[in-house]
Amino acid sequence: MQQLKRLASMQSNYVFLIILLLLQFLLCLHFGNEKAGFHVDEVATYELSNSPDGIWPTWGINQWRSGEEYKNSFLINQNTRFSYTMVYENQEKDVHPPLYYMIIHTISSFVPGIFSKWIGLIPNIVFSILTTIVVWNISTKLIQNNIVALATAGFYAFSVGTFSTVTFIRMYAMMALFCSLLVLIHVNLACKLLYHKEILKKDYLLLLLCTTAGILTQYYFMIFCFFLCGCFAIGLFLLKKWRQLFIYIGAEFGAILISLLIFPKMLYHCFEGYRGKEALANAAHSEQAIESLKKVVSIISKQVGSGWLWELGILILGVLLLFLVNYFFLHIKVSFDSKDFRIFCNADIFLKRKITYIVPYKIFIYLTFVLVITGYLLLVSRIAPFQTDRYYMCLYPLIYIVLAHVFFFLIQHVFKSISAAYILSIFLLLICTAGHLQQEVNYIYKNYKQRVTLHEYADLPVIVINGTYNEYANYWIYEYMEHPAVFRTEGYFELSKLSKYLNNHNLSGSFLIYACGINMNEDELFNEIAKYINVDSHEQIVWAGDPVYLCNISAQ
Repeated sequence: MQQLKRLASMQSNYVFLIILLLLQFLLCLHFGNEKAGFHVDEVATYELSNSPDGIWPTWGINQWRSGEEYKNSFLINQNTRFSYTMVYENQEKDVHPPLYYMIIHTISSFVPGIFSKWIGLIPNIVFSILTTIVVWNISTKLIQNNIVALATAGFYAFSVGTFSTVTFIRMYAMMALFCSLLVLIHVNLACKLLYHKEILKKDYLLLLLCTTAGILTQYYFMIFCFFLCGCFAIGLFLLKKWRQLFIYIGAEFGAILISLLIFPKMLYHCFEGYRGKEALANAAHSEQAIESLKKVVSIISKQVGSGWLWELGILILGVLLLFLVNYFFLHIKVSFDSKDFRIFCNADIFLKRKITYIVPYKIFIYLTFVLVITGYLLLVSRIAPFQTDRYYMCLYPLIYIVLAHVFFFLIQHVFKSISAAYILSIFLLLICTAGHLQQEVNYIYKNYKQRVTLHEYADLPVIVINGTYNEYANYWIYEYMEHPAVFRTEGYFELSKLSKYLNNHNLSGSFLIYACGINMNEDELFNEIAKYINVDSHEQIVWAGDPVYLCNISAQ
């Protein structure tokens, strides 16, 4: 009978988890559908995954190129489908490992000639849902309370930070999944040690595969791995588990070796490439360390705690203080009488003269989580080229787990477990709701919907005036490929060759001018252009992003 009840309980948990995941999936589709534009690095994702020319080709400068040529340079065609060598070589030239880009390339290869945001969003949605399952699994193993496990998974699934991870078409949703999997693997290993079960070869193999996949996704994964694996190795050392320690260290170093064999260029990227040198230079200078850390905490606070992360920390410390007072002095217990609708509040006030507190093993697990979060924050905020949310998305699952579980542990010392679980669920729901009410999901670029009007002018030639570095103008390559002809000027507003090369194309009639990265107003811009092109009239038709003008010219 007891087994039947347990089986029914497990089945109901799976049903609720499936409902939670379905809601997450629908909300991911909603925010994905809302996405109207791209970050420059998102365009680079498609470029690196599908272009035989590598990142940001500049072959179109000071010459006319057809939209079809831009399309062939940006999208998969029948000749470049499943060309993983091309992707590998592109990443050797860039600054990231190749695994994520191979996934984008694979999806693109099934739909050659098509550019769609869903090519990048679909894998992110899958990674996000899998991460939710991992968060639920970790919570189930640590808490043994089904409601708390589902509430924690929902806290991750429905937060602003998670949806921002999904809508950003880069490798960070994938990295968050592998970081969460690495945590789950270590929780399983810790449980086996606790219950004196043998750690099997398949456990170490799973550890090796997860670490290898994480390294080949994003180099910052190694920082996360360093703190988590370092804590576990120290634990094995203190427990004098020598055999497990040596096998464990061998598995982790084996993952690094395999990653190097698969992608030897990672050594150059980390130490000699421009990003690697930049990171080392940032680490050597501490002048802005505190300011960078404050900015990072503010970013995470908005994404995770609706801007209240500091307040949540104060609240946790306050509740922890109350817990200590209650544990050693008040001993208050609250219970509910559902039959007579009464609340019982019992107190046994005395001070234990001999204070004894046994620290359970779970405390060490959560301390490890806190150390991983803190260590990663301190180091990455120091070396990262930009202080933006992308580099910290891998921490979100762990932060949600720590916040939810710590609140539950504190609440359940006053209320019964079932009541504490429901109180926690309501509290986490309020945080998620407040987050969506106070801020928008990042990387959607709703204002870019206005650029849809450019489809009406797809039959017109385009002149791109570039006010910044040469590669920047490729930001709008997915728009260029719709036009019959495109002319790009040199970067940093170099227009001296404009009139010479424009003679190669008939511009009588209407055409479009893209003003990319131009640091001047409209009148100043067209006063400069007038020195090289006799524009009769112009009208700004796009404001979002880089402005676009509809121009007319009678004669060249």
